Amino acid sequence: MANPRLKLDNRAMRQVMRSPEVRKALQAEADKIAARAGDGFETETRTSPIRARTYVKPATIQARRRQARDHVLERAVGGG
Repeated sequence: MANPRLKLDNRAMRQVMRSPEVRKALQAEADKIAARAGDGFETETRTSPIRARTYVKPATIQARRRQARDHVLERAVGGG
């Protein structure tokens, strides 16, 4: 049995990974995580030459303390 080979078009993959649709999907998921984490968390989306990234981070000192003490972002990513 032959081994199938898959060759990806890197340029096309970069276009997909940076597309507005992917950024919108990332932002929607990050907004859900920030909402589950509670007050004081914000999202930030950045686009590099390779892909889009979205971060959820504490925006207030109280949120930073809750994150350090209770690991709320890690819990929020898991849905609970």
